[in-house]
Amino acid sequence: MENKNEDKKKSKKRLKQDSIVYKKYREKANARKRKFLDKMTPEQRKMKRLKDREYYQRKKAENKVKTVSDMTERQKRKQRKSWRKNSQKYRHKKRCWQIF
Repeated sequence: MENKNEDKKKSKKRLKQDSIVYKKYREKANARKRKFLDKMTPEQRKMKRLKDREYYQRKKAENKVKTVSDMTERQKRKQRKSWRKNSQKYRHKKRCWQIF
């Protein structure tokens, strides 16, 4: 009994985000999530969106999520830079997939 409790307390080894193993793990997880979302009926999808919205509003009320209006100028610049980078990455991936 004690060994099981000790095993639960030990933290799992974290993978580095740039490692190949991590990327494979994330691809599988994303595929599982996509499959789950594709199976949803429109009513289930609507309920999930509502639940997600409530979760976000609760986090925002607890000040765990910062809005742009709450950020300093330096934080805004950093956030906008990351948005630009992510948008470029998204557009590039979209272009690459259109070829196939």
